Amino acid sequence: MASAKLQQRLDQYKAIYSELKSDLKWKVTDQRTLMMIASMYVVNKRPFDKERFLKLSEAVKQAAGTFSPLRSAHRYTFAAMFDVRFEEPETHIRPFFTLYEKMTGNGFKKSIFTYLSALILLTKYRDEHDHDSKINRALSIYKGMKDKHVFLTSAGDYPLSVLLAGSDMETGELIDYIEAFYQKLNQAGFRKGNDLQFLSHILSLMPEQDSDQLVARSLRIYDELTKKHKRPKPVHYPEIGLLALLENGEKDIDAITIMAGALNSDKLFRWQKDMNLKTAVNLYMSEKTEDPALLDTGLYQTLEAVIQAQQTAAIAIMTSSAAASQANGS
Repeated sequence: MASAKLQQRLDQYKAIYSELKSDLKWKVTDQRTLMMIASMYVVNKRPFDKERFLKLSEAVKQAAGTFSPLRSAHRYTFAAMFDVRFEEPETHIRPFFTLYEKMTGNGFKKSIFTYLSALILLTKYRDEHDHDSKINRALSIYKGMKDKHVFLTSAGDYPLSVLLAGSDMETGELIDYIEAFYQKLNQAGFRKGNDLQFLSHILSLMPEQDSDQLVARSLRIYDELTKKHKRPKPVHYPEIGLLALLENGEKDIDAITIMAGALNSDKLFRWQKDMNLKTAVNLYMSEKTEDPALLDTGLYQTLEAVIQAQQTAAIAIMTSSAAASQANGS
């Protein structure tokens, strides 16, 4: 049985999801998109107001260019991100599109991932005077990633390169730091590929922590998940990164397993077991941000950044699979 607080979060999540589904089931074909939107509201402790949300999604659509992917179902994900991150979300829509144009003008490809990156830039670096330098820094980090993994690195890595642009490390040193995670994790048994690259990027958001310790924590969490739940798939590597932020993240697996099990047995979600585990980790970690002991440490800001990175990774993965299925169907 989940704690009363976690049960309350689960109930909120189900209620928001049900409301979204009743309105958008013919407009959003991937159930996971609605699941991600619902979890964003709960994780960010933002009350869900359907009218405000639909109005925002329409505003995003109207501001987008004729051929923009934000005129499609993607507008709902972005409306939710605006809504949970800003007090007056509608005032940030135009600056967001301006940033997107600035990014594409500076070497980023036109893609849904560049839109995602522009929103991270707007959220994370509130001083607009920082934007030019952060765009250039993110692009140089991205190119460094591509030098290491030419076939793995794609536009899907743009959002994390923007998050990593806030690092104090020199670019070459940062790329080596990321690569060290990738190699050490692979030697520990993690499978090479895009998901391991995501995990390496997420762990790299914590430069103040010892890299060997983070790898050891990741391995302990992997083993505990295998023991208590099931062997994690590569698609769950970003969640392992999120839990590795905690000193004893493996001790939280029981509570997460209970939450994932509750979602798996719910008829609304029983066909989405992979997404259910992601949701359970997200909801659980959002409660951790309320821990008074954590609020007194520098870990709180890092935790917020890593939750954002993990959500970004999940959105990026869903967007990639949606793009692939559209390509296969055309």
